[in-house]
Amino acid sequence: MEKNTTHRKETIILLLADMRNHRLIEGLQSVGLNTEKFYTNFTDLVLEKMGFEDYADRELSAWYEEMMLQTIHKELHYYIFHERQLAEKLYDLIELKREKMYADKTPPSSLRVVWGGLFKKWMTGQ
Repeated sequence: MEKNTTHRKETIILLLADMRNHRLIEGLQSVGLNTEKFYTNFTDLVLEKMGFEDYADRELSAWYEEMMLQTIHKELHYYIFHERQLAEKLYDLIELKREKMYADKTPPSSLRVVWGGLFKKWMTGQ
């Protein structure tokens, strides 16, 4: 449990940093500054930390970017006072995305238990 809580806190801190970075870059772009060298690799880091096997996948990165933009494009007053909650919600969305992506690859634990029990009975001859 401790590891899970620590993992969540660390990832939310990274999400907060990425949210602030996105807002900063958008602000710089809005005044006409070139920001193409400001890429921080937060996307790759967050997705890797969240357990995505192919965290550099373009489709996954595009999804993350879209979720990030939806998260940060709030009224400034709302964003300032709810930044932490927005990061936590984004964490939950990423976690849900990962579960959906890998749901087909891992059989549900209940099936594992059933088949494991049947295999054990077969092996022991019961």
